[in-house]
Amino acid sequence: MASGGSSPTSRTRVLTSGLTSNAWEGVSGDRVLAFLRLTVHGRASGLPIHAETGNVYEFEEGKIRRIQIFLDREEALEAAGLSE
Repeated sequence: MASGGSSPTSRTRVLTSGLTSNAWEGVSGDRVLAFLRLTVHGRASGLPIHAETGNVYEFEEGKIRRIQIFLDREEALEAAGLSE
């Protein structure tokens, strides 16, 4: 692997992160829709980067079978079978 911070491990070292949940909603017996906000900070600079996602979790036998992550809220709602 090339030097200069291109490995996943070296990228992880320069960021700190936090995750907050804005809303969780049961969509059906086996699906949950969650809107999350991820904030990462450069460890040296302290500058924040924010991302909001809509995640659809599908369960099978009590375990997560599939996760779909959307950056667009409307796409997440459509994937969950909902709309605003």
